[in-house]
Amino acid sequence: MTAVLEPQQTAPAAPTPGRAAVAPLHCGAAMLEVEPLDSLAWAYLPSGLAEWACPCGFRLDAGVADDPLLAVRTSSARVESLQWELDAAQEHFEQTLRTAAALGAGRAALSMAAGLPAAELAELLR
Repeated sequence: MTAVLEPQQTAPAAPTPGRAAVAPLHCGAAMLEVEPLDSLAWAYLPSGLAEWACPCGFRLDAGVADDPLLAVRTSSARVESLQWELDAAQEHFEQTLRTAAALGAGRAALSMAAGLPAAELAELLR
């Protein structure tokens, strides 16, 4: 579901610690502040302390509602960090494959352990 962020009217809502007492509107009604969904419970995905939820099912990250550009910059920085982490993990994975092959691990066993087709493994070991 794609949502376009447009300026929203605001309506009074119950204040919570560290949060403004104003809720964004969606479908003409004030949204409710709720705990964030764990879309990937095993991954650390900082999305702010809460989300706003509309009875229609639309959800809005509280950080985006408070400061859309700050939320974009924060998300962009998180993606950049994860790309660096992924690059390092990929390099470590390839080095581990080369080391295992040099120590005598068979190609079939390496392919199965790495979850790679034989052709892709051969390409990485070149």
